[in-house]
Amino acid sequence: MRTTAWIVACSALLASCGNDAERLNVVVIVMDTARPDYLSVYGHPRPTTPFLEELALSATRYDRAYSTSCWTLPAHASLFSGESPEVHQTAQASTQFPAEIPLLAESLAENGYQTAGFSNNPWISKTTGLDRGFETFVDRWKASSESTPGTHATVNAISKWIGSERDPARPSFVFVNLTEPHMPYVPPWKHAERFAVSMPEWRRSIDEFFPRSSGASGAMIRHYGRTQPFTDADWPRMASLYEGELHACDAVVADIVRALDGVLDPAKTLLFVLSDHGENLGDHDHVNHVFNLYESNLRIALLARGPGFARDAEEARLVQITDLHPTILAAAGIARTGSPDAIDLRGALPDERVLRASLDWPKITLTVFPDPIAADGGPLDRYKRALSAAITKRWKMIRGSDGSVEIYDLESDPNETKPVLVDETSSRMRDALAAFLDRTDHALPRTAGDGPADLPTDPATLDALRALGYTR
Repeated sequence: MRTTAWIVACSALLASCGNDAERLNVVVIVMDTARPDYLSVYGHPRPTTPFLEELALSATRYDRAYSTSCWTLPAHASLFSGESPEVHQTAQASTQFPAEIPLLAESLAENGYQTAGFSNNPWISKTTGLDRGFETFVDRWKASSESTPGTHATVNAISKWIGSERDPARPSFVFVNLTEPHMPYVPPWKHAERFAVSMPEWRRSIDEFFPRSSGASGAMIRHYGRTQPFTDADWPRMASLYEGELHACDAVVADIVRALDGVLDPAKTLLFVLSDHGENLGDHDHVNHVFNLYESNLRIALLARGPGFARDAEEARLVQITDLHPTILAAAGIARTGSPDAIDLRGALPDERVLRASLDWPKITLTVFPDPIAADGGPLDRYKRALSAAITKRWKMIRGSDGSVEIYDLESDPNETKPVLVDETSSRMRDALAAFLDRTDHALPRTAGDGPADLPTDPATLDALRALGYTR
């Protein structure tokens, strides 16, 4: 932490900056695992996100937003640091965020912000170091019951913070992670009824896909182990459960935003509602959000409301989850840290840009599966590789440590159904994307390496990770 003298000096500097020194409140709400093309605010034909549709009327919706990876930990590490996984190194091989890289909450707290975090995902916790800088940090994933029947536990926690802990003399930074859209999909009937064929079908789908004895990991084992892979008839039923979870999450976001709008003036507050990564519902024969960097996994939702963001606007240029970091620091009047490639979303966006995403060797994911399935020579062999992706407005290259290369024309083939043959693409474009990836591909583990997966050791965290399908 910085010294008191440094903080006082910085505060004086901010006070001398006129209107720019009126630091904005910041609220960041992550809908964990919400893929944008299943959100009605992004045009999905079924009403999964009625509140977000309402919110979008006063916000900017980003239509080409990407994560830096396909799972929670590296994505949130990038959100909180403004750095790529190749720099912050918080991934499958090492789940501890490095102490030497400043986190967003730390920077804000050191500059006078009251910081409060509410996490429903054990990857965002003291275990990984991502709680650093939060004056209040609530691990909602540890809660066994709701304090008020019928009310979401995170809404209760935020209401308690508003009522007894919030300091109106200081600007606020509030972070929330919600996991309703994450596997296993078990939406309450009041949210599922809009999407399920019937109540018996809803119950049957949950019992079949996510039995209590196995949850999310059981769905992954049966599909990737090829013992009972999901079929074309299963995916719509799976999707209807996912839609119910999105609707449930949308309702929680609505309660949180309305509660915070009651105490944080929207005219003086930046509000971001986003996802950290996507989800697979049969896309490329994948389930959950593992083993790939396809659009279904990397595209994220992002809505931004507040000073500097246009109302009822749509933005088609490329942005990334790392861009929130310099945007928030600038709004707080704090000198930026993090990658120089990240940009302030309130400024001019470049028409051309290259984004990077990655997945290191899937050590943790492989722990989900029994030894006969995960062993060499089994059905998971083709997924035992690291992946990196380079993304432009039109082109996308996905490259594996196994020597595989896939190139897609996202303009003509946005769902990546047909890889472009290498000899059909511009050699200049292909070589430029390859060179872009070459610069950092070495930075994350590309092979199994030595030692076990870097899983937390405390029982409560492990139980929470098992429930979400991260290990078995």
